[in-house]
Amino acid sequence: MTQSPPPPKLYLIWMIGLGVMGALVSMYSIGHHHQYLKLGITDAACNINAKWSCDAVAGSAYSELLGLPLGVWGLGFFLALVVIAATLLPKKPFTNKVGSHVAALVLLAYVGVAVAVVLATLSFAVIKFYCLSCVVVY
Repeated sequence: MTQSPPPPKLYLIWMIGLGVMGALVSMYSIGHHHQYLKLGITDAACNINAKWSCDAVAGSAYSELLGLPLGVWGLGFFLALVVIAATLLPKKPFTNKVGSHVAALVLLAYVGVAVAVVLATLSFAVIKFYCLSCVVVY
C-alpha cells in the first residue's frame, strides 16, 4: 500500500507560522481574561472604545467553556496545529502515518473554521461587543 504524500512544504510553513501567531494571541487573551477577573477592568490595548472592548467580552457568559477561558482552548488548538504540521515538515516526516496526520490537519481546519464562525456570531449578534484579540484569532 502506498502512503499519502505530505502537504506542500509552503502550506505547512504557513500553518506553523499562523499557529504560532494564534498561540501567542491566545496567551494574551488568557492573561487578559485573568486580569479582568481579578480587577474587573483592565487597560488592555484591545479596549479601543465602547463597542470594541475586550473587557466587555471577557465579562460575558461566553468567555469560558467548562470553567476555562476560551483562550486556553485556542492555545490547545493552535499548539496541536503546530505540532502536527511540524511533524510533517521534514523531507522524511517524523511519522510513518502521514495520511492520518494530514487527516488530523484537515479536521482541525474544519473545526477551527466552525468554532470561529460560532464565536464571531456570538460576539457580533449576541454579546454585541467586539474583542480585537478575538477577531484576530477568528
